[in-house]
Amino acid sequence: MGALSPEERAKLRAVADMIPDLPELRQAQKCKVAISVLFHVLRVWKPIFEKAAPEQYTKICKWLAVVATGYAARAKRRREVEYALEKMENRLRPYLKKTGLPPERRAFLACAMLAAALTLMDDARATCPLYARTGAWRYACQTTDTLVTALMRAFPGCDERGTEIYFDLTR
Repeated sequence: MGALSPEERAKLRAVADMIPDLPELRQAQKCKVAISVLFHVLRVWKPIFEKAAPEQYTKICKWLAVVATGYAARAKRRREVEYALEKMENRLRPYLKKTGLPPERRAFLACAMLAAALTLMDDARATCPLYARTGAWRYACQTTDTLVTALMRAFPGCDERGTEIYFDLTR
């Protein structure tokens, strides 16, 4: 299976917009997890992304900060949200280990993790209107998508690996 074109991704997002909305607590949990995973991926793999596309990396960080600030201002029931985040961090931990990997493999994994984080953000955007249907959220997804698309040319198959990671994280 090859990489999706931007048009195919847009069609998938349009279909995702038809998915029914989740209860408020579940929306808060999904959004917190999506924001946190993208943040962790950007932090852990920062040298790779900064070297590949420094301007795009800066844009993603900027929009992610806006998204996180907006989320924090609206989130309620923090204990339940933090529990969901703790579960996700336990699943995420094995993927963030980067020691002992050759540089090429480390870069491929970084790209796959960014693709998985983007899918989490897109998933939240499609199903969590209370938190994720904002301009800032869209720009965070859009700038991340631009970087993922560029990295897919350098690391073919990283998007497919990212999808596998996404399914593992959300099981």
